[in-house]
Amino acid sequence: MADKSSPDDPSLLVVIVDVNPWFWSNAALTQQQPPAMSNDGSDLAAPLTFQQMWDQVLMFLSSYSLLRSDNQLAVIASNMNESRFVFNSDETVAGWNPNSGLHQAFSSLTERIKDIALQVPTAEQSETEQGSVLSGALSMALCYINRIQRKISDVKPRILMLQVSPDLSPQYVPIMNCIFSAQKNSIPLDACILCDADSTFLQQAAHLTNGVYLRPDKRQGLLQYLLTIFLVDVYSRKFLRMPTAADVDYRAACFCHKTVTDLAYVCSVCLSIYCNNKSPLCNTCGTRFALPKLPALPAKKKKAAPGTSSANAS
Repeated sequence: MADKSSPDDPSLLVVIVDVNPWFWSNAALTQQQPPAMSNDGSDLAAPLTFQQMWDQVLMFLSSYSLLRSDNQLAVIASNMNESRFVFNSDETVAGWNPNSGLHQAFSSLTERIKDIALQVPTAEQSETEQGSVLSGALSMALCYINRIQRKISDVKPRILMLQVSPDLSPQYVPIMNCIFSAQKNSIPLDACILCDADSTFLQQAAHLTNGVYLRPDKRQGLLQYLLTIFLVDVYSRKFLRMPTAADVDYRAACFCHKTVTDLAYVCSVCLSIYCNNKSPLCNTCGTRFALPKLPALPAKKKKAAPGTSSANAS
């Protein structure tokens, strides 16, 4: 779809914050160890604690809200159990005034997101599901954007995802459905990765929706990345040279071993991906695969009885 945005259009920003307690607790333990130092004495990608990350994100949200009085904002917290709205402009727009400032508007936001971040995962979740439910957060963001666009037709939406946990292969299909929905509605999906490994899903999301994918080299300076890259609206990006991913990994993760594969088998019903065809059933939807039948072996020729060939010859 053609971009019909103008500099006078208000923006709608939906921020999805990964508050996975498993990885934020590990980051806090890692920060207690002495970080690796470069030749100039600076830290090399020192990990962030949740409080350090949230303080910088909160300043970014305040800066975004100060750009225009009619800018719309929503924040979704995503963890191992659920995705939940912790802030949106509809709840606090009545309480905003020049005297109170943004501190009063964001006070409840900090309390809500800390409650979700402090949820302790169960033993079963710690062993099996260590990622966050990103697909649910994306679905909620797209539904919220659709609702706001019905009220404000000229608003220009975009989604920013702050991810710290790895991709989960069972979420591949719902995440791709969200990506295609955002692509059809011209909603850029921006991704800021705060872990050591790249996200295959979010690389594809940013590339297909004309968003920005970034994995900061120095996470301690997260605020600088947020203000100089992700604060730019959709219209202004046409005049700036935004960072682009050099290589986008289009490979998909199989559902059986949760590994990225180059060649795989795909279920024709639910599009689940398997790295081999040993299973007769799809583990996701239960469809029975039509496995190719082995070719029939040629019938063996019967050996002639002794003396038969000589008798025929005579």
